[in-house]
Amino acid sequence: MKHTKILSLLLAVLLLALLGCGGSDKTAGTTQSGEKTGTVEGAVETAPAATEAPQEETPQEENPQEEAAPAEEGPLTGALQNNVYTNEYFALGCTLDENWRFNTREEIAQSNSETAEMIDDEDVKAALEDGSSYMDMSAEADEGLVHINAVIENIGVIYGITMDESGYIDVALENDLNAMLAAMGMENVKVEKNEVELAGAAHAGLRIEAEYQGVSIYQQVVAVKKNSYVMTVTCACCGEDILSTMLGYFYALD
Repeated sequence: MKHTKILSLLLAVLLLALLGCGGSDKTAGTTQSGEKTGTVEGAVETAPAATEAPQEETPQEENPQEEAAPAEEGPLTGALQNNVYTNEYFALGCTLDENWRFNTREEIAQSNSETAEMIDDEDVKAALEDGSSYMDMSAEADEGLVHINAVIENIGVIYGITMDESGYIDVALENDLNAMLAAMGMENVKVEKNEVELAGAAHAGLRIEAEYQGVSIYQQVVAVKKNSYVMTVTCACCGEDILSTMLGYFYALD
């Protein structure tokens, strides 16, 4: 259906706007991680030299290694079972009723591939293709006219430290989303930054309202950041604004 297609295009536009956060910082983040590893390995390699000193000083040489911060683990891929999605890393769950259908991993992979083809930005395409950004969950109802997805992005070590959820949304707003959506044939476009409650906590978000061939389209993006990773939960619907209901499907894991 035409409106199912436009939701896919809208997702592609949002990915183009949102997945630009990592950029060159991802390379810097990799380098920084390498430097940390080198520091730890250096402490181990210089340990033999400490044998020239009195034996009791050996524990002091081991302290830098003991105090070194462990490497940050990557985001855990969420699990799907009985129409329930859970992601332990972000401590989020989403339970949907029988009217909804979660897409399989194979379907999500196909969707990622199709979305990459829609996007001209090489950095965003590369992020989708190399796995530094990926769709972890996708579900739909009403023949695709209502959609929920969760995309995870590695924003790198530097942005992981300096950027909060609000700053992540600000990066998206630096792009002219109004013009991008208008180029897709959407009219009466409204894009605004907001604060949204998801799973009992407040998060920075981005709300979009528009019309496409006389049909109202509503979309809410919510940024959930943990360490160097951001999950963007996106809810989209056509015709009737049921975004608050859709956000209510999410809950915090114990």
